[in-house]
Amino acid sequence: MPVVALVGYTNAGKSTLFNALTRSSALAQDKLFATLRPTTREGWLPELGPWGGKAVFTDTVGFIRDLPEELVDAFRATLEELHHADLLLHVVDGATPGAPDRVDAVQRILDELELEPPRLVVINKADAADPGVLRELEERYGAVSVSAVTGEGLDRLRRQLASVLPVPQAVEA
Repeated sequence: MPVVALVGYTNAGKSTLFNALTRSSALAQDKLFATLRPTTREGWLPELGPWGGKAVFTDTVGFIRDLPEELVDAFRATLEELHHADLLLHVVDGATPGAPDRVDAVQRILDELELEPPRLVVINKADAADPGVLRELEERYGAVSVSAVTGEGLDRLRRQLASVLPVPQAVEA
């Protein structure tokens, strides 16, 4: 099954989106570092995928701008499994000003961690964001906008995930 790791700035709604994609109830709080340990659950994508629609989703710790080097080192072990993901789903809060700066901060950290999986940006909190800002962010990052709270855009995101995830290689016995 393909593995999708949710990454992003703290309070972008990663855990809420994780819960929506996996139909689970992992802790989701508007609090710095509410998620300290990665959480993994199985979820479903449209039957478009050759793997039958199943995927594994991992919710990770939120990043902050100018993360102290000691914390980058501490997170390095926590985020080690990101190297094994098939896709990094970069969740961005579209309702809070300064999204491009937060995107850049996360991208820098991901680059410092030397992560190679492809990245897909998703703009969250579409229900609370300015429509003009959403369009601008979608165009800038080639992103899909969703609301993890209302479910708006989730089907479109699932279809996009199913279309961009690599086809898993069959394991010979």
